[in-house]
Amino acid sequence: MLSEVPTSTEQGGIPSLVKGIVTDFRDLIVQQFDFAKTELKADLRKTGQASLLLITGVVTACLGVVLLTLMLVHLLHWLRCPREWSPPGCPCGPATASSPE
Repeated sequence: MLSEVPTSTEQGGIPSLVKGIVTDFRDLIVQQFDFAKTELKADLRKTGQASLLLITGVVTACLGVVLLTLMLVHLLHWLRCPREWSPPGCPCGPATASSPE
């Protein structure tokens, strides 16, 4: 990518030196934009991978919260009315169990 710069002014003079500087500057700008584009693509790829892992974790945590809530409902029911020694007023005890008559 580097263009050769004349070492003496007799080979092309000042205009060729200025032309070489401008060409090198243009090449540098093009390289910088290519580098920025490549870096942006890499960052977007990493961001996509990280967000996929984050979404997977959030979904798993939500499922765990739902299951924990259901477990707590059953625990509260068991604490309120255990079947072995339920009081007569408890709707789930053996004293109020409907028997076929």
